[in-house]
Amino acid sequence: MQAIIKKRSLKMNQKISPDQLGHISFLLLEVEGIKKCITGPNPYVLQIEYDLMKVNLKKIEELMESHNYILSGQWLSKFKRGWLHFIEENEYVGQRSVPHSCCTPPK
Repeated sequence: MQAIIKKRSLKMNQKISPDQLGHISFLLLEVEGIKKCITGPNPYVLQIEYDLMKVNLKKIEELMESHNYILSGQWLSKFKRGWLHFIEENEYVGQRSVPHSCCTPPK
């Protein structure tokens, strides 16, 4: 099955220190399908790259929160994550269905 690489930015509840980034990276990079975990110019944002066919954003969030790394509780951040969960679920199911489209290809 073909990999579907996703790049996501997750806003955290607090600034990510270098020590925390090291611990988060260690946790996440142990999970099959997660390729990269870094902070960018904004120390409150974690940038993650992963293969949707092996792991999804919801599982990543659950893993982080189980280790007390709390994501932003702001309304817009929560809405965005919920929307991404919906999109990823549809994309995953669509990729696994046969045929890959809703219609039979013309002959």
